[in-house]
Amino acid sequence: MELPCNVSYLNRIERATRIKKEISDELALRSQLFEELEPEPGTSASTMHLKESHNIIVRTPSTCGPPKKPMRSITRMRNGGGSIRLARRAIGWENRRKEAELVKEQTVLVMARPTVDERWATNVHNGHEVFIKIEDLHFIANGVFSNVYSGQQIAPQHKSVVVKKTWSKNRIPFKEVEILSLLRRKNVSNIVQLLYTFESANHPNNRCCYGLVFEYMPMTLYKHAKQLRRQKTKMDLTDVKIYAWQLFNAQFYLAQNSICHRDIKPPNILIDPESGLLKLADFGSSKFVVKGSRGTSYQVTRHYRPPELLLGAEDYGSEVDVWSCGCVFGELLRGNLLMHGRTTSEQFLVFLFQVIFTIYCFSIVLRMVVERLGLPTSEDYSAMKCRRNFYDISKTRIVGDKFGDLMPGAPQEAIQLIDRILVYNPAKRLCGSRILSDPFFDDIFSSQATRSNGQLIRLFTTEPAGSIGSNED
Repeated sequence: MELPCNVSYLNRIERATRIKKEISDELALRSQLFEELEPEPGTSASTMHLKESHNIIVRTPSTCGPPKKPMRSITRMRNGGGSIRLARRAIGWENRRKEAELVKEQTVLVMARPTVDERWATNVHNGHEVFIKIEDLHFIANGVFSNVYSGQQIAPQHKSVVVKKTWSKNRIPFKEVEILSLLRRKNVSNIVQLLYTFESANHPNNRCCYGLVFEYMPMTLYKHAKQLRRQKTKMDLTDVKIYAWQLFNAQFYLAQNSICHRDIKPPNILIDPESGLLKLADFGSSKFVVKGSRGTSYQVTRHYRPPELLLGAEDYGSEVDVWSCGCVFGELLRGNLLMHGRTTSEQFLVFLFQVIFTIYCFSIVLRMVVERLGLPTSEDYSAMKCRRNFYDISKTRIVGDKFGDLMPGAPQEAIQLIDRILVYNPAKRLCGSRILSDPFFDDIFSSQATRSNGQLIRLFTTEPAGSIGSNED
């Protein structure tokens, strides 16, 4: 059932279309600037990384920076070159996040050429200092606070690795290292392994480069799904089961260790398409769940954000990860985002207001959840521990359409599984050993089970949920 749109909805669409063209023009100008500042060959990865970021900051017009204090409206500004910038509406800590995004955007040119990195680092497994050398270091991705590179480690061992470098003055990855070190000691098969850590302090603007060296995985689940969409095909059901089971297994291990990832999404899920192995990565937003502690509700990427966070809850646990895993599971079955705008204009508005009108964006995403689940009951609302004044909950309950029509061709048992995962009440979401032992996954444990490439499944050697505990149901 479609809920009423805002009275100024059409005006917003027209305005958004105009701003979209302005942003496109600005990106073209920005691309020319990056070409002019291509790094010199032979520069080391860490030096180039921060040297070039400093150069860009110096040459960027002062009007390009984020607002120095919270703003209450959209402002268009023109610098001497005639390019148009949008001053973003920032409230509280979001302003600092936008500043980090700007710095990240300005330093993305480090992808230009392969480099060599050699330094002393700490072995996470035993705490010893070792000398590492990594060649052919290439930029492969970026996050809000970091750049990610792939390369060939030739000392002390020869193997492919991934290096994540964080340079924000306010973003030190101690918590991420602590969590990954704990998981490394437990040898969790579906969590990416952290190998080494290092720190470099001699950089411009007092920025310290913190580096994390991980094991290498060929690609992300996002990239794999994107390739399938380009081929206009869906993922094989057996592969969906293999990846989904491993993802829920990783989340279960995190919950057992009182860890909440808070950013589970396909770009943060690494896979090996040949073997079918899956590993959860990017713990930059993760935290230990402590009873009575509170956290910010502005967590988890929009399409995978549970309703309690959309409603402003600050007291939450690992159940938010269960919702995110359910959204990824549904996305694999559907071949596209499970919940997003139904039209191009609406989807662009969702993107636009995520940057400019964050609160308005929340209401759009929440409306899509309500259309599927109906309005939450009083019991659901109480269980989500959200702020009552954030969203107008009517006394008239809307019967949601659930998710069956979003996944045509998906088996009924898969749809029923998602219906039990994506529910308002966090305590009632299917998770842990209950989902890992669900009959839907039984056939991937058969000794004769094969994948879409014809290879036998060699990842699982036990019965479903037989090798893990069951202290979380």
